[in-house]
Amino acid sequence: MGDTSGASALEQLVSDKVCSVRTAAAEALGKMGSSGENALLKLVCSAETDIRDRAVAALESSGATAGFARQLAAEDKRGRRAQEAIASIVCAGSRRHLTDVLPDLGETERQILGTLLTVTAAQEKVESEPRARGRA
Repeated sequence: MGDTSGASALEQLVSDKVCSVRTAAAEALGKMGSSGENALLKLVCSAETDIRDRAVAALESSGATAGFARQLAAEDKRGRRAQEAIASIVCAGSRRHLTDVLPDLGETERQILGTLLTVTAAQEKVESEPRARGRA
């Protein structure tokens, strides 16, 4: 894990106009440890799909997503942070990687992750119903 002082500058570069700059910035944040993860978790909530996707990909490739999943049952701030992080990732629309790590988790972590995946899917369905009715 390298110098973490540039996390905010890299966070801004993830929305740069040049695609290779955006990708490199997200990847660098993924290698910065906790401060980079925090920046990426903020970006996961971006209104822009490209930014969300790059942030999720960087969290996945750095191993942070799997690490959060393994910490879901911790009864301390690590567990709370993990649950918030996974909820953000799921809300961003990224479920595939999470379902891939399910078999590697303990029973409690699998239950918590399953609940987060189910609750978010139900929320998305409820939120999309008024839009669907408005088109009918």
